[in-house]
Amino acid sequence: MGRKTITGASLTATAPDDTNNRMDADLPSVTWSAASGAAIGAIVVCYVPVTGTSTDSQIIPLVIMEITATPDGNDLILNAGTFFRAS
Repeated sequence: MGRKTITGASLTATAPDDTNNRMDADLPSVTWSAASGAAIGAIVVCYVPVTGTSTDSQIIPLVIMEITATPDGNDLILNAGTFFRAS
């Protein structure tokens, strides 16, 4: 299916939740159109600290989300919502 890029412009600005003493980070919905390929068992959210062209060795994995999906030519939509919470 391939990689998807989420830029800072795609992310929702967050504010600290002082009542619950935490801060949530949310991901926007991500769509793989006409998804095809092997069955999927996980999606990894990573940070790329360089702009422009980067190498795989520069990518920093942040979160792995276990999913079960078999691409069948239909769109595959990831609705991760809150993917990280700091408290």
